[in-house]
This record gives sequence, structure tokens and C-alpha cells, in this order.
Amino acid sequence: MALCSVMRRVGVCESGGREMNTGEPRPICFLVVDDEGAILRGMERMLRRTFEALDIAIGEVILVEDGTDAMAVVADRGSEIDFILCDVSMNRMGGPEFLRESSGVIGRHGIPFLMQTGLHSTLVPAGVLFGSKPIARAVLVAMIVTMLVTRGKLPPFVLLTLAEWLPKQPSIQAPKS
Repeated sequence: MALCSVMRRVGVCESGGREMNTGEPRPICFLVVDDEGAILRGMERMLRRTFEALDIAIGEVILVEDGTDAMAVVADRGSEIDFILCDVSMNRMGGPEFLRESSGVIGRHGIPFLMQTGLHSTLVPAGVLFGSKPIARAVLVAMIVTMLVTRGKLPPFVLLTLAEWLPKQPSIQAPKS
């Protein structure tokens, strides 16, 4: 049995979603926001397969197609969400607007937020972690796991599992000039 499944024991306390040791496992819940259905479904598959390979319990992956719907989910279920992956540019409400409008709830619950864009990074608000599409799976997973550990949503020893997993992934090649 892998270290993560033996050692990971976190829960949600009643006051604002901060984690505490309860002896019960709490799977990671993701909110993925993108206006392209194929990207949403692909991201869900990737998260489930990868976190299973890392032996990290993954719960619900909530998929929504714009910032307006994401605001409703965060307002209703903010204490349950552990990580938000969000596209920058979407039809009704883009990622920067969603983050601005929901920052109180996101901040109160300490939800890590990663914005992705296939456009120019200047569209991402200052101080927000972002990834350029397409982003290599190993890089994205390393960013997600590191942020979850930093925010206390996963224990630090999960980084050891990640360090064992990363070298087994396809190499990441620099773009050709």
C-alpha cells in the first residue's frame, strides 16, 4: 500500500473548510472551468488517472463551462472545493472576472487557483499562478500537488510520491527555436 493511502487522514472542520486531522480520509475535490467540453472531459480523465497513479484519493471533479456557473458552485460549495483550474477566456464570464467576483469565498476557504490560457499571459491577473496551454501533464500535476501541499490540503510527504512519479513521465522538451 502506498504511503499516501496509509498516511493521508484529513477532514473538513465546521468553521470555513479549514482542514484538521479527523482520522477519516477526505478525497480531493476539483472545480474545472472551461468553455470547451472536450477540455473539461479530458481534464477530468487526466486528474482521475493521475491522482489514482499517485495513490491520492480524488473525489468529485465539478465541471462548469463559464465563470458565472463557477461563481454559483463556489458560493454554494466553497468549503468542499480543494482546487480550481480555470480557463482565462470564456464566453459569458472569463477566469479573471470569476476570480475577482469570487475572491472572498476562494480566500476564506484557502482554495488554490490555477488559471490556464492559450493566449498571452498578460491576461492573467498579477499574482495568480498560470499555465500556458497546452501544458504538459507532468508540469500541471506538479503545480497542482505542490499548491495542495502548500495550502495544507495534502500532507508534505505526498511530494515524495510525486518525486518518484515525475521521472517516469514522458520527457518535457523545450520548444524549438
